[in-house]
Amino acid sequence: MLRLHTCMLHLLFAGLLFACGSKGTSAVSAPTLAPEHWSPAVKHRLETLVARGAGRGEVAVFDFDNTTLCRDIGEATLGLMSLKGVVEPKTLSRDLSPPFSLRGQPVEPTKEPSLAGLYEKVLAMRVHRSGDLASNAIAYAWAVKMMRGLRVDHILAATEQAFLADQAATERTGTAAVQLVERFPRPFIQPEIADLMGLLEASGYRVYIVSASNVWTVRHLVKYHLNAAIARRHGDAARIPPERVVGVSVLLRDDRTGALVSDRQLVRSNRAYADLEPAELAHYTLTAQIDYPLPAYHGKVANIMTLVGMKRPYLAAGDSSNDFPMLSYSRHRLFISRLEHPGHIRKALERSASENASWLFQGTLESTSPGFVRDTADLAARRPQGSPDAETTRASLTSLPHIDR
Repeated sequence: MLRLHTCMLHLLFAGLLFACGSKGTSAVSAPTLAPEHWSPAVKHRLETLVARGAGRGEVAVFDFDNTTLCRDIGEATLGLMSLKGVVEPKTLSRDLSPPFSLRGQPVEPTKEPSLAGLYEKVLAMRVHRSGDLASNAIAYAWAVKMMRGLRVDHILAATEQAFLADQAATERTGTAAVQLVERFPRPFIQPEIADLMGLLEASGYRVYIVSASNVWTVRHLVKYHLNAAIARRHGDAARIPPERVVGVSVLLRDDRTGALVSDRQLVRSNRAYADLEPAELAHYTLTAQIDYPLPAYHGKVANIMTLVGMKRPYLAAGDSSNDFPMLSYSRHRLFISRLEHPGHIRKALERSASENASWLFQGTLESTSPGFVRDTADLAARRPQGSPDAETTRASLTSLPHIDR
């Protein structure tokens, strides 16, 4: 309490901003993000928000795929498993993956040539649920259930091969060819988001990640890659602990006891499991029983409530309609606007207008020359006139508030 009062006195009488963090950090100057490719207006607004809530133990929640990362590690890991034959459609039971029709054509899952292609058809089933923004949750759950029978350490090995030590970051804002894992683009960490997470942690916030990808893949990338990026600028104390990473999970069978256990329980009670020690993870085999609440759409809010109680998060960041409930539940919202997907942006703009609340929109690209986009001049250099999606991306960018034109 004395430290909090000291911070408040400095704020009021010295005109300085301090982050009196729960991790024992000392007072620092006003929170500042590295410029990178932030929209200048968004960067300034975020710095102001971080300073305003510093030192109060506030919560910030982030989606992972297409928000913390550019692109989707859940899909890339599934693609790697498909490519390597780790899981093959012919091994799926009809109870677990029944036949269905898509746009009038029958789909027999066991006869599909690849798991990745089957996943895309399951994802496309949402067409029969027009207007249901939560419909993608079916595919997110299916993607993890298809891994039943694998051990957790098998999933992490596939994750690392799919991510390839952040190798796709070499494509960022440049002209290198898009790297593919089966049919999915290889993801990389958005350095601007890693910086924002580190700044929040260093300023006394608690950062959580709530993802609709499998939890073991996300936790692996946080521990070995995202935390390293955070620590480079903000120190080891800003690393995100494993229990603050939530993703889709199933019940696990412990081969030593035969007991069915949950990730939610293990990550808080078993340090070797939380630290992703291979010898410990080798004891756990995935079942096909989803561990609810599923962290997708409204389920993201349910998971946040489970983690932090009823107090609304100070800030949330996401990129699609799957994140809308989490964003609306939070007091301030950062929407990562994928310029190649104007439909996502339009829905987010409509939602922000209907809520009359605090929304920030940051443009980004995910195909050629991927990564955050600073302004229209930055976009023009990376999507010159005549490029296949130059008009679409420019129209998307200029539709956003907070963009310097």
